[in-house]
Amino acid sequence: MAWYDTKSTGSTTTATEWNNMTTYIRQGAVTAQTAATLTLNLNHDVIVCDTTSNAIALTLPEAADSLGKRYVVLLETDGGTDLTVACAGSDVLNSSSNTLATFADVEDFFEIVAVSDNRWLVLIDNGVAYSTP
Repeated sequence: MAWYDTKSTGSTTTATEWNNMTTYIRQGAVTAQTAATLTLNLNHDVIVCDTTSNAIALTLPEAADSLGKRYVVLLETDGGTDLTVACAGSDVLNSSSNTLATFADVEDFFEIVAVSDNRWLVLIDNGVAYSTP
C-alpha cells in the first residue's frame, strides 16, 4: 500500500515510510501542554494544549536564534480560559506590530516559521486573534 506524497510530483510514500514518520511524531515531536507556562525551544514542534485546569501562556524563542524553525500550536481542549503565544524580545508576528496570539476556542491553531531576525510568519491559522498588548 502507498500514500500520495503532496510534497513532490507523482511520488508515493510507502507504508514503512509512513509508519516511520508517525512513530517519530509520537515519540516526542508532539508536546501535550497542560501547565500554565512553557517557553518553546528548538526541540518543540507541535504543541497540543488543554486549558481545562488553567490558562496557558507559551513564549516563542527569539526568531534570530530560530531561523527556519516551524511550530504548530493547537488548542485541543478548551476549559474556558485562553491559550496565548507571545513573541520574545522585539519579535513580531507577520509584518505587523502584533506580538501576541490568542486562542479562545477548540481547534484554534496556527503554524508559524521564523523568517528573519525579528519576525515570525504565520503560514496558516484558524480562529487565532492577534494583538499588541
